[in-house]
Parts: sequence; structure tokens; C-alpha cells
Amino acid sequence: MKMNQTFRLASIIVCIFILGGCAAPIVTPRLLLEEDIRPYSNINFSTKCFLAENLSKEMARLEEKVNKRLMKIDNISGVRLNAPCQNTDENLMCITATITDIKKVSETAIFFFGIFAGTSHINVEVTITHAKSGRTLGSYEVVGNHGGTNTSIDLAAKGIANIIKDHLKKLDKQS
Repeated sequence: MKMNQTFRLASIIVCIFILGGCAAPIVTPRLLLEEDIRPYSNINFSTKCFLAENLSKEMARLEEKVNKRLMKIDNISGVRLNAPCQNTDENLMCITATITDIKKVSETAIFFFGIFAGTSHINVEVTITHAKSGRTLGSYEVVGNHGGTNTSIDLAAKGIANIIKDHLKKLDKQS
């Protein structure tokens, strides 16, 4: 009987750790993207940060991960990183990701100290604009909140790319 209770407890603990690893980004619309963005086949993606600390490594990782995810979307033919957004191209959409808050926790600390190391998070304000007119098409807050810093950044990148991907899916279903 005692062994059965121990096994159940161990199973519950394992399930909690597995489900804890299944994290998703939190995406909160500020200005909902409603325009038909299918004509915008090219994207300029840039990151900004006004925090005091140097986040160039984190910004580069966010750019890399968003770029990879956006390039997997069928409608997108090209993504340029940190290119100027003033352009005469009618088919160009600009996505600017501004890091507004970050808490870093290293994966090494997570490995050695587990949940006692804490969790990292990154908050990103995302603005989507039409390059030619400068008109804002949508605005979102994306939060990546998970164990290590790299995982939080990856979650934020997923959230940013999913804004575009999910909107395109919605448009395809409507037509």
C-alpha cells in the first residue's frame, strides 16, 4: 500500500514538471490587427530597447527566432532585420519589437537549483505598420515567461510570429 502511494505521488510530480514545460506566450492586443495583410509579402523586423542594461545578445536572439518563424509562413517572401521602415514599397510591413521589461535567469541556474532559481520573463511591445504610409496596423504586448532567459525569448518570438500567422489563417478562412 505504501509503495502505491509513493508511485502516485511521484507520477503527479512528474506530470507537474512535464506540464510546466508546456508554456505558451501571452499575447494581448492593444490595437487589433484587422486589415488584410496578404498583399504584404515582405517584412522589416527590428528590435528596440530603452532599458538601462545592455541587451544586444537577447535582442539578436529575438530577431533570429522571429525571422525563422516568419520565413515559415507561406505568404511571407522575405524578412529583413533592422532595415529602415521608410520605404516606397506598397507590399512592405514593418514589425517593431520594443523590449519593455526583462528578468534573466540562466539555464545553468535552472539546472542546478530548479524552481528555486526563479523564472525569467520578457515583455515586448509589438507595433505593426505599413511601410509606405506609416500607418499603424496593429499593436500588441507579448510576454514570454518561462524557466530560462533563452526559453522566454523563444516564447516571445513565437508569440510575435503567431500574430501574423494566425491573422493570415483567419483571413484565408473568411475568403
